[in-house]
Amino acid sequence: MAAALVVASTRLHASEADERIEPSFQQTFVYRAYFTTNDVVKTGFQGGVATLTGRVSDEFKKTLAQETVALLPGVTLVDNRLEITGEIPAVNSDAWLRAKVKNMLALHRCVSTRAEVEVKNGVVILRGQAISKNQSDLTSQYVYSVEGVTEVRNEMAVIAYSGNVSGVRGSKIDDASITAQANLTFQYHSMACALANKVMTHDGVVLLSGNAREVLDQDVAA
Repeated sequence: MAAALVVASTRLHASEADERIEPSFQQTFVYRAYFTTNDVVKTGFQGGVATLTGRVSDEFKKTLAQETVALLPGVTLVDNRLEITGEIPAVNSDAWLRAKVKNMLALHRCVSTRAEVEVKNGVVILRGQAISKNQSDLTSQYVYSVEGVTEVRNEMAVIAYSGNVSGVRGSKIDDASITAQANLTFQYHSMACALANKVMTHDGVVLLSGNAREVLDQDVAA
C-alpha cells in the first residue's frame, strides 16, 4: 500500500508539472513579445524532458522557444519538434542574412522598430525611421555585428518622437526570457568571443562567465 501511495503521489506531481509547463511558457515575456496567434506551441513534460510540438513561422521562433523552455523550472532537456510553416531561405543567401539581421534587431530594445532591411550581396541597406541620431547609429552597430554582413548603409530618417512606450515591451521581463534573448544574440554575433560566454540571470541581473581574449571582448559581450 505504501508503495502504491508513493507511485500515485509521483504520478500526481508529474501530472501537475505537465499541466504547469505550458502556462509557464505562455507567461514569459518571450512568448508574449514574439509569438502571434498564427504560432501554435504545445509543450508536454515528463521526467524533466519538455517536448515542443506545433508550428511556428520561422527558425528564429523555433530556437527562441527552445531556449526559453529549457530555462523553466524542472526542465533538463528539450525535444524540439516544432514545424516551420514559412519559407526557409538558403544558407548564405541574401534572404537568409536579412532574416538574421531582422532577428538581431528584434532582440534589442534600444533600436528602431521601424527599420526596413534590404540585403544585396552581404550589404545591408537600412531604411525607415528612427527617433534620434543615436538610435539610428545604434541600429547600424547591431546590424554590422551580425555574422555575414560586409557593409551597412544607413538611409533611415530621424523623426521627432511623441507618445509613450507601451505594450509588452514596457512590461517586466522574466529571467528565462532575458537569458534566452542573450543566448540568441550571441549566436548571431560575428565575434567568436561572445560564443564562449555562459549566461545566467537572477532577478534581472545577468552574470556572464567564460573566456575572452581581451578586455574589449568582455565589453562587447556585455
